[in-house]
Amino acid sequence: MGEEVNSEHLNGKEIIVLNLLSGDSLASQRQISGRTGFSLGLVNSTIKNLIRAGFLKVAKLNSKKLRYLLTEEGSNLHARRSYNLVVSAIRQYQQIREQLQKQLIILYNQGHTDFILHGNQEISEVIRPIIQEELSNKVSFRTEASPHDEKSILLKFFGEKSPPDFKGQVVEIRLEVQP
Repeated sequence: MGEEVNSEHLNGKEIIVLNLLSGDSLASQRQISGRTGFSLGLVNSTIKNLIRAGFLKVAKLNSKKLRYLLTEEGSNLHARRSYNLVVSAIRQYQQIREQLQKQLIILYNQGHTDFILHGNQEISEVIRPIIQEELSNKVSFRTEASPHDEKSILLKFFGEKSPPDFKGQVVEIRLEVQP
């Protein structure tokens, strides 16, 4: 028989299956297997463990179709995990904001006022309000670089490549977050 599962010790596979079933209670084990890449046998044993632990229950719709329902405990666990993820994301955002503010102030104090945000669009959208908040009308920033931007600072994020024809200074921003 499988090992006993409790809310403090769900493994990653159990969490993935529970999350998937919270959004699609009619998913078959074969569909879960296809979506997760887990073997059908692993999906089956994971579901059995979640049922045994009291996080899921099964409703038989007909002779071939089952529905997996989160129990109150399973629903509470899912909500608690979601809440914790949101809190963690907010903390990480605050850490990134503080790090970026410090780096921007150093560059500003060195006389730099023209910044180009280069790289991942989603990161740029998060970074833009931080720059506006910290340095408001003291600096200009944009997302497009041209070869004529010799006095601009190109802020590139770890792993991003600089435009090959950019002639200004490139500063790599490394943001590290603690979980």
